[in-house]
Amino acid sequence: YGAPLPFFRSVGDEIHGALDPVVTALTGVPG
Repeated sequence: YGAPLPFFRSVGDEIHGALDPVVTALTGVPG
């Protein structure tokens, strides 16, 4: 409520970008 959707989307991109190398390291699958 009240927070614009692009805000959540940008936060999601931040989190995804931070976790991406971790996922790659753990699974060996990029992305």
